[in-house]
Amino acid sequence: MVERRTWVEIHQRSLHSNLLQYQRLLPKNVKIAPVIKANAYGHGTLVVVQTLKKSPIWGFCVASGEEALELRQHFSRRILVLSSWQPRELPDLIRARIDLVVWDTAAARQAHRIATRIGTRARVHAKIDTGAGRIGVLPDAAPTFLNELQRFSGIKLAGVFTHFAAVEENQIRFTQLQLRRFREVTQSLPPSVERHTASTAAITRARQSWHSFVRLGIGLYGLWPSAATKRYARRDRLGVSLTPVLSWKTHVLQVKRIPRGTTVGYGRTFHATRPTTLGIIPIGYWDGFDRSLSNNGAALVRGKRVRVAGRVSMNLTMLDLTDLPNPRPGDLVTLIGENGRASVTAEAMAAAAGTINYEVVTRINPRIPRILV
Repeated sequence: MVERRTWVEIHQRSLHSNLLQYQRLLPKNVKIAPVIKANAYGHGTLVVVQTLKKSPIWGFCVASGEEALELRQHFSRRILVLSSWQPRELPDLIRARIDLVVWDTAAARQAHRIATRIGTRARVHAKIDTGAGRIGVLPDAAPTFLNELQRFSGIKLAGVFTHFAAVEENQIRFTQLQLRRFREVTQSLPPSVERHTASTAAITRARQSWHSFVRLGIGLYGLWPSAATKRYARRDRLGVSLTPVLSWKTHVLQVKRIPRGTTVGYGRTFHATRPTTLGIIPIGYWDGFDRSLSNNGAALVRGKRVRVAGRVSMNLTMLDLTDLPNPRPGDLVTLIGENGRASVTAEAMAAAAGTINYEVVTRINPRIPRILV
């Protein structure tokens, strides 16, 4: 009997192994802050937190105030909001001792005002935009901004950071330019103010970016930020060997035989050129199995790679099982992961969908159960 429509397996041994790979690479005085934004890159925030919260880490990084407040219910150590918060969240964030990004004087003034009213100090990290063009103060305005922060009595300047624009690509010179800009505007700050600039790609490509701690994102989950990053890590013999943490599975719902010439799915985009055995699986683009995988994606059944037949719909997808011997309802289907000697990787799915592995895993519907194995 099939107990679940679809589920995601999180391999805790792989999660610990990936963290250890980076810990071995870094000096002992440089800590790791796992990034668990976007439901831990689709892996399940609470599953990842419960697995790693006793590890020797700096704390966790999230994207938003909402994520931070949810996480605080399960984790008592440092939590850093990297991207944004809403003014209405500030009282709860400050009371919960969340480290907050501030990106301009107005944001800092809001945090100062609320913290003063509460009778405490907000712990903030100043974001410097050294070239990514996202939130943050531009380098020319950064010295004045940093001085202002240190004058606000309701604020403690705990950290200063930036984000690289192209460290995943073959643009190391621009990364070096960003690092020079960052150093120039932060050199007068006392050592007690934490510096952090390194993402997963920067850990392997730019040792100069190893400051107080590094923000380990996609690599924690056993995925490389880019093919170029993987090549450089191997070329430089860094000893980092990543293992994907996530597997995504479902079961065959129905098996049926259709005659040659039959069309399948919305728009009739699949035409059976031979008598064809279809396996219908109970997942679709609502679950995160992208519609661009129509007639293009693959899955594993009984250790064999099978193709998507027709368009992926909201809740159902068809697979061509013709070459499998005697397929049955209930057969295990692996959408991402290994089955026998075959595998479907997030990178392969991303290539078929015309996107990146980040998007493949983060778009897996958060309502799908994440199961620790």
